[in-house]
Amino acid sequence: MSAFAKKQKYAVLSTLLLGITLIIPVAGAQVYGGNQAVKASKTGFVVARGVEHETKTVRFETMFRFSESPDPVKAIRGKGGAEEGSAVTNRIFELKFDASDPQTRLEIVSAAPHVAGKDTVSHIAKANDRAGHRVLAALNADFFHVATGVPLGLQITGGEIVTSPGPKTDTFLAVNKDGSFTLGKSIAISLVLSAENGQQLTLNGINKIRAKTLTNHSFLLTDRFGGSTLSEGNGIEVIIAPSTPNAKLAPGQPVSGVVEAILTAANNPVPPGKFILTASGSKAAWLKQHAPVGQTLTFKADFDQGINEALYAVGGADHRFADVLLQKGQVPPEVLDMTDVNNLEHHPRTIFASKGRMLYAYVIDGRQKGYSDGASVLEAARYLQSLGMDDAINVDGGGSSTYVLRKPDDGRLTVLNRPSDKEERPIANALIVVSTASE
Repeated sequence: MSAFAKKQKYAVLSTLLLGITLIIPVAGAQVYGGNQAVKASKTGFVVARGVEHETKTVRFETMFRFSESPDPVKAIRGKGGAEEGSAVTNRIFELKFDASDPQTRLEIVSAAPHVAGKDTVSHIAKANDRAGHRVLAALNADFFHVATGVPLGLQITGGEIVTSPGPKTDTFLAVNKDGSFTLGKSIAISLVLSAENGQQLTLNGINKIRAKTLTNHSFLLTDRFGGSTLSEGNGIEVIIAPSTPNAKLAPGQPVSGVVEAILTAANNPVPPGKFILTASGSKAAWLKQHAPVGQTLTFKADFDQGINEALYAVGGADHRFADVLLQKGQVPPEVLDMTDVNNLEHHPRTIFASKGRMLYAYVIDGRQKGYSDGASVLEAARYLQSLGMDDAINVDGGGSSTYVLRKPDDGRLTVLNRPSDKEERPIANALIVVSTASE
């Protein structure tokens, strides 16, 4: 999904959502919503110990929906639902994961060897699948820069910081070393560079792109980022040799290195085993003053919410749909705000939710009239609330929403949902569920 602004300047669709009737019948049952009879289905199976799948058709009922736009295309940005009047129908894929099971675990993995890279969810699942590490399921995760695949938010994989924004995320899912997980809102992030003289510079991110529109910004890149820095515009790039060869960035752990070179051109190659500081404006001036060749610099990244101890994490940031849908069972006031069009548009959704020790991952198909309309974040929040979820976050959706499962009848990793692009979209990273059981 494109990295567009958190708030739009205009509204094309308005929805008065006064109530939702959620109909989740058993297979083939005839149920009734309002004055209309609705057919719906519900099927499921056990994928492996501690992992269950269910497919549902759910009717979301509202009091009424209206549009003031004279352009019917703009009035129905989600490509479904508005003209139906009082309801939308959605095909929902649900994965239930028991975090207490010792033979299954959650991981956040990259699409490619480099941060600036993309691949499909099914390819990511297959690339991580091996004996003793069988991928049972995979779903798309963070929002990303469409052209390059660089995630917009936070990713920690195997205890290494793959990429991070600053100074915070808007949402997060973290997996702890004991296999438990936490799900919630807003990680505070401190990214601090220290010079030998004690002067400090706050960085804006790790393994992010310094676009020419980002004045007075600085980012630390590792050789995991990609072949070049992809930077644009005026600035400098400082090459650093880590004091410990092949050093990795870990939460809460300082790393040091010596400045080897200062470059004034943009988009320089990223040397293997080296770090690069890329900076513009006042932050480039700081580096010129405090980071000459031969200077030792120290960098440290700290995260609250216990993320310094996390083995895996993903956190949404800098995107209008990086929303918390539920906090302790309640829909946040900002999601209930019906003057905000971002809460009302119908799109495919990927959602992570929790109930006790259980993690639930959902894909709601959309933009396919006659099959599945898609959900607004408000409707999705109310739906999850009706299921008794404790906490829930919205992650990347739209054409990115993909649900891959290892079907027990044939053992193959299969895309179960219908991505709205009519084919899988290459994405940045994925949540995978892994079995470590002996084979």
